[in-house]
Amino acid sequence: MKVLLPSCFPLHSLILNLTAVMVFALLTQTGQAQSNIRYQTIAVQKDTLKLDSLSIVPGTLALKKADGTLIDSSNFQFYAFQSLLIWKQKPPVDSLKVFYRVYPFALGGEFYNKSFEAYRQNSMNQLAKPFVYKPVDERGFFIDFGGLDYNGSFSRSVGFGTNQDVVLNSLFNLQLSGMLGNDVEVSAAITDNNIPIQPEGNTQQIQEFDKIFIQIRKDRQKVIVGDFDLFNPARDYFMRFSKKYQGANYTGAFDIKKAGTFKVGAAGGISRGKFSRNTLTVSEGNQGPYKLIGSNGETFLVVLANTEEVFINGVKMERGADRDYVIDYNLGEITFMPRRIITKDLRVLVEFEYSERNYLRTAAFLNTEFESKVADVHFNIYSEQDSKGQNVQQDLNQDKKTFLTTIGDSLQNAFYRGWDSVGFDPNRVLYEMKDTSVFPFTFPGIFVYSTDPAKAKYAVTFSFVGEGKGNYIPATSTANGRVYQWILPTIDSVNLVATPAGSYEPVILLVTPKYQQMYTLGGELRPDKNNTIMAEAAMSNLDLNMFSKQNQEDNIGFAARAGYKGNFVTKNDSAHRHRQQLTLDLNYEFLQNRFNTIERYRNIEFARDWNLANAQKRWDEHLAIANLNYQWVGLGNILYRFKTFVQPGNYRGFENGLNGVFSKNGFNLSFQNSYLHSTSPTLQTNYIRPKADFYYSSPKTKGWKIGALYDHEINSIKDLAGDSLTRNSFVWQNYKVYATTPDTATNKFNIEYVMRYEHRPGSRSFQSPFFSAQTVNFNGQINSLKNQTLNFNLTYRHAKDNDSLNSRQPENFYLGRVDYNFSLLKGAIRSTTLYEIGSGREQKTQLNFQRSLTNQGEYIWLGDLNENGVKDINEFQLRGSLIDSASYIRVFVVTPEFVAVNTTQLNQVLQINPAAV
Repeated sequence: MKVLLPSCFPLHSLILNLTAVMVFALLTQTGQAQSNIRYQTIAVQKDTLKLDSLSIVPGTLALKKADGTLIDSSNFQFYAFQSLLIWKQKPPVDSLKVFYRVYPFALGGEFYNKSFEAYRQNSMNQLAKPFVYKPVDERGFFIDFGGLDYNGSFSRSVGFGTNQDVVLNSLFNLQLSGMLGNDVEVSAAITDNNIPIQPEGNTQQIQEFDKIFIQIRKDRQKVIVGDFDLFNPARDYFMRFSKKYQGANYTGAFDIKKAGTFKVGAAGGISRGKFSRNTLTVSEGNQGPYKLIGSNGETFLVVLANTEEVFINGVKMERGADRDYVIDYNLGEITFMPRRIITKDLRVLVEFEYSERNYLRTAAFLNTEFESKVADVHFNIYSEQDSKGQNVQQDLNQDKKTFLTTIGDSLQNAFYRGWDSVGFDPNRVLYEMKDTSVFPFTFPGIFVYSTDPAKAKYAVTFSFVGEGKGNYIPATSTANGRVYQWILPTIDSVNLVATPAGSYEPVILLVTPKYQQMYTLGGELRPDKNNTIMAEAAMSNLDLNMFSKQNQEDNIGFAARAGYKGNFVTKNDSAHRHRQQLTLDLNYEFLQNRFNTIERYRNIEFARDWNLANAQKRWDEHLAIANLNYQWVGLGNILYRFKTFVQPGNYRGFENGLNGVFSKNGFNLSFQNSYLHSTSPTLQTNYIRPKADFYYSSPKTKGWKIGALYDHEINSIKDLAGDSLTRNSFVWQNYKVYATTPDTATNKFNIEYVMRYEHRPGSRSFQSPFFSAQTVNFNGQINSLKNQTLNFNLTYRHAKDNDSLNSRQPENFYLGRVDYNFSLLKGAIRSTTLYEIGSGREQKTQLNFQRSLTNQGEYIWLGDLNENGVKDINEFQLRGSLIDSASYIRVFVVTPEFVAVNTTQLNQVLQINPAAV
């Protein structure tokens, strides 16, 4: 069955599609619909239960517990013809199994050909019209939704004007939910007016405006047609993803007698987005916004709502204006809130999906699981591919397709020339091409901005390729359009090497169509409640360039994982309760160098934990982990961890760790310590990371937590050839003291003071601290005032860089937010005041004037006032009453560059609601 949801969804199409889906759901019911024997599992929370829509045959009802024990009939009262069960005394269980037979009709309902109430109402007017009978139309609305609740709107409008043709606009919105016959639950949100904007990302929970779907559920089976979110199976290790699709999704569960439960899920549709991961380079005291970039280097993108995950130092942040960050989905920008000051030493990583329609991308997913008391088995398939014959936003002619067939999987070479020969046009920014010689090099084909009609023959598109990777930079120019200029590379005349010094190139990045699959098979065996054995295998198939037949040999890769977990009780008390126990957790993982994941499945800071470099070449990987955890009930636990990570021929690392948490008589201590020793063909590392947090809280301090935290990292990376420290080595220390009120306090306060020191590596040892910073943070909530609340967060940071290469005066950063709310007269008057101060960034915009094709522009060109042959920006002015044959419109173009700014924000909202009095 194929269900299509067009962008325009008229009323008759809605009825036909709803009818088709409902009939399909009813026709696919289990075999019990062909017999009068019914069996189901019911919850016992309610006092009155409706067992069936038909009448039940008296004497056939049986209620059983999970162990097969019958429920005595004295515990309930049963009305067979109405199919109602009323509890006198509920059994002490959550659910029961019910068995019964039904009649083919409902004896407890009302049946009539004509309504007596309608006849009675009509007879009241019999004297006036004695021979007329008009029954009441009981159908109601022209669409019979039965027991469904619905709301929405339907409209048609006509628009016309002096400068446009007649336009017919259509608007249809419908939301419905409720129960159909035979216990089928339906919910839907349908519209033919797709909103081309994203919701604002400034709250924890967001409502997507253009989500269109129909959902049908019965018992443990569910079908969704339209927009839906798809997540990875919970039991799968390698197959991790979170996607948004338009299509169909089915999930169901079936009990196989006493053997266990079989679960199945299947989905297919069109992918709405593409996954990307960004490591943000943040600056000291700068809250943002920070621009997100697509996986292909796209600087202008739309992030799909609610797909982003933001991590700072490996900890996931919360979205919201009163939380950690807000995000502008339409601009792809993240701004951090005053809850945390952003500093240069933070590690900020963002994962998200963004709208990318270079090709039509389709996907399919199958999930199967079998669960029993002693074992679980799962098998999953994921497939996603681009349709290389249906490129949407990318213009691919035959020359570009032929070019893509020659690069294989080397996507870094997918840059196509970004210039074209055109005729001279004074309204465009054009270039001439010439050669430049700088001893001992000659640089051919350099583009230079020109206004000479005889030389300006090229229209050039420049792309940002990264700092130090291009030969062009944006030029300072008054021209009506953005101008780029070639910049001389850094020349090493000894080694005859020219290193680019710019960040732009006259190229266009072509996106290749891709194909990706993954298959996983795994299981878990539980011989008893204290021991678990698991294993999983996976295969991936990735083609990075479907246009090319080259490099096909590395498409398929494999991975595997096995593990064991056991709990061993070492001490019981006199009541046989566990007082001490030992937990052993062993895991081994193998990853082939050709294996490709859908999204990240390992720890967000896996590469940093092992001191791994971002090498172009991939290697086979072996990861083994052994955890030994000993727990004292009422005191705490201590964990010893041993890890080894090996890339044969490239890297070998071993890590020992000791973690613990202890609490006694108000004293609390938690610590984490690890030592990593690794070797590679050229480097040797020793990475030590001690961390400890100690605080005291008791009735003597009225619940206040008073504590200190120590966090230290020593990363010594030595070059084996010279036995000296590399530039990537570092040492830093954080010292923090703090005091905070208990979580149960009405008014909450927290104050902390943090000192940080950083050291640079010398030739064989680390130098004295070159950077130091002190940070004070004070925040709290005052809720004890009647009808008033006050939330505040104030941060001050003093930083000094003593590096001789980068010496500067101490810097002072501030950040603050005050949120005050009050209400009067039972909420008739409500006030919200928000005041923020801080520092941030603002994106540069460039002003351009474009020729108006209809001569309706508000600006005119005054002529070449400075006689330089260029239409400069300062040569345009408002037209006013002046008449000119050519007019222009003003356009602001957003650039990828930012400038630092200080920010102040004051918001005041006053709401008056007289009805509340």
